[in-house]
Amino acid sequence: MRTLLLIISVLFILPCNAKPYTINASEALSYQLGQQQVTAIMTEIYQPLNIVPEVIFLPSYRGLKNVDQGLLDAEGGRVDVVMTTYKNVIKIPTPIAQSQLAIFCLKPHSCQVNLKDPILRIHGNLIAEHYCAKKGLSCTAVQNDISAFQALVKEQANILLANSVFPSGSLCTAGIKKVYIKLLHAKPHRIYHYVHQRHVKLVSALDASIKALHHSGKLQALIDTLLQSFAKCGGEVIKLPQSLPIVQSQ
Repeated sequence: MRTLLLIISVLFILPCNAKPYTINASEALSYQLGQQQVTAIMTEIYQPLNIVPEVIFLPSYRGLKNVDQGLLDAEGGRVDVVMTTYKNVIKIPTPIAQSQLAIFCLKPHSCQVNLKDPILRIHGNLIAEHYCAKKGLSCTAVQNDISAFQALVKEQANILLANSVFPSGSLCTAGIKKVYIKLLHAKPHRIYHYVHQRHVKLVSALDASIKALHHSGKLQALIDTLLQSFAKCGGEVIKLPQSLPIVQSQ
């Protein structure tokens, strides 16, 4: 009887003491999509695996280092170009989503990149950081998307370099009613989920889950809700024709 009680006690104690499965998502992503949306996406992906992940939001490089060192279990979503130096993670083959780098402006004639003009980017957006370095642009990092759009309103800069899936809620907060967008690349960046190599056995199940969520339309529905929030406050997004090359010199 005593042994039976001990076994029952262990069965109840183990789930409580089990190590949580922790996913890093960069602070920049939380500003862009919102913590609630990011957590919802990760929860949907892991639901078929009977894993309830804990999503935390760290600065980009610190979070990636922690995942690579195995201090965290997975990385929410990244593009290949920023993951080349992290050797201890495994990419889930099916992308979660895709995004294109774009420039945002409040006046159509301002949507041109000039080598000598200041350009805003959101701190922690590694795609924008990589682009600025590659093109030799003068890019200034601001803390979040609200600060970036407020700087455009104050004419402290003419353009913001950011992902095309933009933080629509922050436009309302910044008091903007109309914004123009011009895509920088014809080919979008694919965003992948990564796990630490000790979770290699989860890769096939996670890949199947992501494929199923695409097929059901759930992933796209979660992303679409972001774009609808700007319309709710009377905002308008106007897409400008893409004209290459965009980078110009004076």
